[in-house]
Amino acid sequence: MSLERAIQDYLDDHEGGNHSEKTIEWHATALGLLRGFLEGRGILRVIDVDAPDISAWFVLFDIAGRGVSYGR
Repeated sequence: MSLERAIQDYLDDHEGGNHSEKTIEWHATALGLLRGFLEGRGILRVIDVDAPDISAWFVLFDIAGRGVSYGR
């Protein structure tokens, strides 16, 4: 399954679960950023995501939270 499809299915599930618009917006933003990060690493399918990819995403958030530039 593609990252795009998985994210859309997840968001659709939240909409069907009567979650607030703000919650869905937050998830859409966060998952869109994650998708962009993963696609930048050449990952397009959910099955290709590994633990090191998620760890790198968390490191990026930690660096960004400190105001350090992620020179890409």
